[in-house]
Amino acid sequence: DATVRLFKVDGEKLAKEYLDATYRLQQTSTESVDQLELWKKSPKPRDQQVFDCIVQILLEETRCLSDYPFKALTNAALLFGQIIGRNLIDSSKTQSALKIILQMLVKPTDLKVGEYGIIALEQFKNRLSEWPTFAKQLREVVDLDMRIPGIMCIVSNALDSGVKKPRLPAHPQEHRLLQRRHEQPRPPPARHPRAAERGQDPRAAAGDPGED
Repeated sequence: DATVRLFKVDGEKLAKEYLDATYRLQQTSTESVDQLELWKKSPKPRDQQVFDCIVQILLEETRCLSDYPFKALTNAALLFGQIIGRNLIDSSKTQSALKIILQMLVKPTDLKVGEYGIIALEQFKNRLSEWPTFAKQLREVVDLDMRIPGIMCIVSNALDSGVKKPRLPAHPQEHRLLQRRHEQPRPPPARHPRAAERGQDPRAAAGDPGED
């Protein structure tokens, strides 16, 4: 138990050091997010612990954004949004994150909170087709298309893609049956009854001039 506690404390310490360093940057760099992805996909339990701590801290700190300096706020929002954009968290945490961001956009408690939501959303706007309910709710956000030019076009496309998505076979066996139907050879044309009796070419019996 002592080893586990020490392990957890070490992970939390590294997570806070990473976030402190990221918040001091002029802008969150691609390398910062790449490092997160490395921790997420690492086979080492400690690295995964660091990643989990960072995500948990980011989720918890969305409650006190009004206290953030603007540079730290911007970098935190970029990081939060890109974690969603790169699909680094499971569906449960993603849904929690989307609810938080939607609340920031629909009913921001102050300008900083609203700005955080806008910056975060920009990082994963190209994945909106995966969450049609969330995309539909974005229509309630006042002046969103002015804050993120073109976002409403993305929202409309996301909703349309959900409606027009073709039905796929529910089971591989169903797919094979459908494929066989298309591959079955067409039956040959029926012979004219008189031609069949006389052994004639059916075209001649039907009055086909054929060749001279």
